[in-house]
Amino acid sequence: PSLFALYTRAFEIPGPVYKAPFGRVYRAMAIVATSGLDALPAHCCSLCAAFAAFSFAVAAAAESPRCSAIKPLLPSPLAMGVGMYLGTSLAVDSTVGGLLAHHWRSSDPAGYAAF
Repeated sequence: PSLFALYTRAFEIPGPVYKAPFGRVYRAMAIVATSGLDALPAHCCSLCAAFAAFSFAVAAAAESPRCSAIKPLLPSPLAMGVGMYLGTSLAVDSTVGGLLAHHWRSSDPAGYAAF
């Protein structure tokens, strides 16, 4: 509480220094926490359950010895969760940056290693 008071007295939040881009997300989370699951859209709980089952299946397949050939192709469940927690702009930027880095590394390995 004291650190929050310090920040709110020292800076205008949201403002030019701390823009608080996830303020809407945290407000929506607070509404759901106080209103219950009725505040969610119609099929949100079933979609959450389906994606949680998918993440569990991917994690189980990654640990299975029979799937060792495709293990490098399976995404990390933690990475999938972080992608859902953060905003879409960061996920898109990271994807585009990763694809560009992969293309650069495959087309010019020496230049990529030097950079």
